[in-house]
Amino acid sequence: TQEMIWWDGTVNRPFDNERFELLRDRAIAFLAEQDELFVQDLICGAERSEAIQCRVVTMNAWHAAFARNMFVRPSAKELKTHKAEWTVVHAPTLEIDDWKELGLNSHVGVLFHPGAKLVVICGTRYAGEIKKSIFTAMNLMLPGKGILPMHCSANTTGANTAVFFGLSGTGKTTLSADPKRALVGDDEHGWGAKG
Repeated sequence: TQEMIWWDGTVNRPFDNERFELLRDRAIAFLAEQDELFVQDLICGAERSEAIQCRVVTMNAWHAAFARNMFVRPSAKELKTHKAEWTVVHAPTLEIDDWKELGLNSHVGVLFHPGAKLVVICGTRYAGEIKKSIFTAMNLMLPGKGILPMHCSANTTGANTAVFFGLSGTGKTTLSADPKRALVGDDEHGWGAKG
């Protein structure tokens, strides 16, 4: 996947496997010490033939509820055969004290490993990192399937669909909330041959 990523030096920065595995192991050990964990097996994508089966493991019920609300919940039948293609290991209160030595910008780490299909999130309670990490996986995978990933909201009458593009905080959700139109979704969509 190295050639598929835009290595601009400010957003997508290379991070070697040794450091990734060190932080992954820290996060897993930290979560193993918790009294309880919340695990959600979910689907990212309404079109099942193109969707990603994912698993979110976290220590907080509200983060699990966020993921459960943001992604598609598989049916009881789908859960029987669910095999997580991507996993998010979420340790929101694990701050990385040696962040400078590890080459991070702060005590927060959001590490996306496309080869391992694994995301490790440490030191941030912002739930948006959970959804954005899986949406990033979709943004990586969908273009190769002829599907355009879009950061947008959309609504429909059934006869026509409106798509609202814009940066975060510019009104996509507000504009798509119309009582005369059904909300398709308000964050990310893929546009392919099937719709």
